[in-house]
Amino acid sequence: MIVLNTDTGKEVARVPVGGSADDVYFDAERKRIYVLGGEGFISAIQQTDPDHYALIANIPDNRRRAHRHFLWDELYAGVPAAGLEPAANLELWRAGIKCKSAGDLAG
Repeated sequence: MIVLNTDTGKEVARVPVGGSADDVYFDAERKRIYVLGGEGFISAIQQTDPDHYALIANIPDNRRRAHRHFLWDELYAGVPAAGLEPAANLELWRAGIKCKSAGDLAG
């Protein structure tokens, strides 16, 4: 991931992430960036100030997700059916930890 100064256009930081980016979200409260990668990783990056960023972790996401959306501090991931799986699934992640899947959410 490359961070640019929007006033000057100059590069201020470069942080390696877990593959190509499908989506990028900024959590202003935590000053954290989440890069949702197509290669099966969610990269979490901490902003220490406008010019300094550090990779916290590349969190394995195991499979390519069809759709992922942040709502407040939660990441909802649509998981397409694969192989012999009967149907698609929905997963809920908080702070990089998988909390629930669709079966858990129904109860």
